[in-house]
Amino acid sequence: MLSALLARAGIGAEGACPAADVTIKSLTDDSRAVTPGACFVAVAGQACDGHRFVESAVQSGAVAVVVERDVCVPVGTPVVRVDDTRVALAKLAAGFYGLIPAEASGLRLIGITGTNG
Repeated sequence: MLSALLARAGIGAEGACPAADVTIKSLTDDSRAVTPGACFVAVAGQACDGHRFVESAVQSGAVAVVVERDVCVPVGTPVVRVDDTRVALAKLAAGFYGLIPAEASGLRLIGITGTNG
């Protein structure tokens, strides 16, 4: 449920439509990857702003959206407004996949690249 995911992520639901606690089946910031039941997080990038694709994401099946500013969505679609969607996406992913922040801070990440990237 959206409310449980927001609680696990430590994100307040002040901006969410209170009557629409929906089941979240996936999480994405790519409107092209939205499947029915997804929560779409509108991240503003350098070349493209995810807020431009909120309507498309909802039409593709997103049942909730996380945004930094006001957007138009169909009535009843939960909209959660946050200060920084990039930070919110990281917290939501940790909550969605069951990784709590304390565990995340203890992870050791190693990257290996070669001449082909």
